[in-house]
Amino acid sequence: MRARKGVTVSQTDPPKSTAKAAFVKANRFWGDFELVPHISMCNTLHMATNLALDDSLIEAARRAGGHRTKKEAVTAALDEYIQRRKQLRILESFGTVDFDPTYDYKAERSKKRS
Repeated sequence: MRARKGVTVSQTDPPKSTAKAAFVKANRFWGDFELVPHISMCNTLHMATNLALDDSLIEAARRAGGHRTKKEAVTAALDEYIQRRKQLRILESFGTVDFDPTYDYKAERSKKRS
């Protein structure tokens, strides 16, 4: 029997220890196979992805950023991309918020909040 992507399959009987028994009970069983979601075994969120990327572009990004691996370079590039898109959204909102010249931010700070 084959496991689905991201799922570990082991053919076992329900465990005897109570801690492991509770863990197994919380997870699904499929016939004689115990399905344990990958995320419960690994405390990080990640997803294996195959991308067709230009190797020379990745290598240039790796060198420019001083990254040791392609993964580090791609992760940094995605972080920068997301940060830039958030900045652009903020820039687009300029001029859309009404300005109140009588607003006193110091007075608002001293107000008691309930």
